[in-house]
Amino acid sequence: MMAPVPWVSPPRTSLAAGVVWPILPESLGVPAVVDVDLGNTPDRALALWAAARSLRNLSLVVSSDEYGGRRAGLAARLVDLMGVDAAVVAGAEHAGAQRRWVCEHLVDDRAPAVVSTDLLGQLDKMTACHPQGPILWIVLGPATNLAHAIAARPGLAARLVVVMQAGTRRRGNAERNIRLDPVAARTVVAASSRVASLRMLLAEHVPHEPATAVFDALSGSSSPAWDLLAECARAWMAARNSAPPMRAVLTLAWAAGLPVVESAFTTVAITDHAELVAGKPAAAGAHLSTAVADETFSRWLRGRLETAPANDPHRRGATSRNSSAGSIG
Repeated sequence: MMAPVPWVSPPRTSLAAGVVWPILPESLGVPAVVDVDLGNTPDRALALWAAARSLRNLSLVVSSDEYGGRRAGLAARLVDLMGVDAAVVAGAEHAGAQRRWVCEHLVDDRAPAVVSTDLLGQLDKMTACHPQGPILWIVLGPATNLAHAIAARPGLAARLVVVMQAGTRRRGNAERNIRLDPVAARTVVAASSRVASLRMLLAEHVPHEPATAVFDALSGSSSPAWDLLAECARAWMAARNSAPPMRAVLTLAWAAGLPVVESAFTTVAITDHAELVAGKPAAAGAHLSTAVADETFSRWLRGRLETAPANDPHRRGATSRNSSAGSIG
């Protein structure tokens, strides 16, 4: 992992006062955790690729909704192709995960061995390397891994800047990530008074950037990492025949500090039916998304894609292996 970056404590932010974490992780070298269920909608793979390209200190990738180590194996393969020195952990499994897995042909002997199944052990290593300052935790699947970490390492909560792709304010609807583990979602929300920041991107806030155009841009590239992303997209289209949303990539961009999502602070509760209820008295608080800045998001994503081949350490014809970490802008 990258050596610790000197950290100067920013002015204390108050979640109760509705203040969003104000500092770009890139500017501080904040250690980042990407908690993701690869092998389903391909925007998740694109989000992990964007994290490797955009976050200065991607320290840990943990698979959620795991399916026998397959998602972690796919994550390890992509991280390796990106040339990023991040640990990969096989996280929590959920019943029916095979129904949410479409990339069987992409995990074989080409996939690097999963580093660990010990999430807490890897977190301890990360916090030993970074003993103070914030930790960015980006949740793109169910929140089981994060809930486990908060319960097992309660002192970690105060350092966490949490950004989740979770929930909807549509009455009578249970968003998929919360539905897979409502107890975990409730645990994370209940810890909102102890974490540095909690933000939630709701299901109704989807960027207008056409997914098909994004993945078409990946075809025929000189980059093995891009080839893998394109394969993930083709696998999804073959299995589901529907264009995926770009919600995971939008969540990543928001977590990276880009002004791509507007939000408002409110109280939040998770019901027994896995529904998110906002504005409930005496409930925990979080910043919920209210709108998407489509033009800003589109400009950032297209900029990432346009500059990607020259920065891929494994691109065909490359003469050296370079660091894949880049600036957020």
